[in-house]
Amino acid sequence: MRVLVILLLLSAFLKGQSQGDLTIRISVKVFLNPITGEPAPAWSESKMDSLIDQMNLMLSGYGRGMRLENEGYFYLGGVGDSLSILNYDVPFGRVREYVEDTGEAFPDSLQWRDDHINIYMTRRSRGSLLAGACSFPTFIRDEAVTIAINGGFTAPTILHELGHFFDLRHTHEGSVDSTATPGNQDDVSDTLADLRGWNDYDDMADFHYGKPYLQCTADQQQLIRNTFDNVMSYHGDSTTVMTERQLDRFQQSIRDWQSRRDIISGIPYYVDDNDPTSCTLSGPGPCGCSGTPYVPYEALDCAIDAVSSSGGDIIVVQPGIYEVEMKSLAKKVLITGTNGGTAILK
Repeated sequence: MRVLVILLLLSAFLKGQSQGDLTIRISVKVFLNPITGEPAPAWSESKMDSLIDQMNLMLSGYGRGMRLENEGYFYLGGVGDSLSILNYDVPFGRVREYVEDTGEAFPDSLQWRDDHINIYMTRRSRGSLLAGACSFPTFIRDEAVTIAINGGFTAPTILHELGHFFDLRHTHEGSVDSTATPGNQDDVSDTLADLRGWNDYDDMADFHYGKPYLQCTADQQQLIRNTFDNVMSYHGDSTTVMTERQLDRFQQSIRDWQSRRDIISGIPYYVDDNDPTSCTLSGPGPCGCSGTPYVPYEALDCAIDAVSSSGGDIIVVQPGIYEVEMKSLAKKVLITGTNGGTAILK
C-alpha cells in the first residue's frame, strides 16, 4: 500500500509540472499609423500581456512543459514614416513578406531578433479576411508572425499562428474552400478531415459517421472535438485544443529546425517504454534512439544523461511506469508527464 501511494503522488507531481521550463522567447512589435503616429485603436500592452497569460495557461494544460516569455514591446514607424506606410494598412500578406524579407537584412529598423519569435502587430487592411499569418519552417529565410490588431487580437488566433511557426497545418489542410471536400492533410492521426464551412459538431458527425454528434460513440465524439475545437481550425475564437500528435509535431520541429531551437531555452527529450520503435534506428540498446517524439528513448536514465548540464532542457515522459537508477546529478532536470498516469520507481 505504501508503494501504491508513492506512485500516485509521483504521478500527480509529474502532471503538475506541466508549466515547465521550456521557454519560448517572443518579441512583439507594433506598427504605428502613418497619419496619427498611434497604434491601431484596439491595441494595448495590458491586453497583450493578458493574452500571453491566456496562451501560457493553454500551453500548461497541454502537458509538454512549454511557456511563452515576452522580451517587451517595440513601436515601429510613425507619422509619414515609410515603415508605417508600407505595413500599417496594406494587404496582410505583404506585411508578412516585407518583415520576413527585410528583418534579417535590416534588423535594427524592424527590431528583428534571431533568438526570438518576431511578432508584428498591425491594422488589418480593408477587405482582408486574414486575422494573422505565419510561414512554415524553411531553410530560405527566417519566419515572422503577423497579427491584425483589429481582427486577430485573441489568444487562440495568436497561438494558431505560433502553431504554424512550429510546423502545424490547418485541420482543413487540403480543402479548397469552405464548401468543397473536407481536407485531411494536417499530417496528424488524431484529427478528422475538416471543412471550414462546418458550423457545429453535428455537421462533422454527419459527414464522418452519418449520425448526430450525440449518437456517436465516445471515441468518435473525441475525434470530433479534437478537430472542431482545434486551435489550428477555422471554427471561431473559442478553439483551445491541441492534440497529442500535434504536440509531437510541434516539439519535433524544435529538433528538426535550427531556427526553432534558437528561440527556445532548451530541447525536449521524450521517453516511452511502450513505444514499438526499434532503437537500432540510431544505435543499439535502450539509449540508441534520439529521444524525439517520434523515436523516444526506452529508458528514463537515457534522457537524464542527455539533457544539457546548463539547464533549460526538459524530459517528457509518456504514460507508464519507469525505473530510474539512483544517481547524483550536477544539473537541473525537469521531468513532465503527458496526459495520463505516469510513475517513477527508484
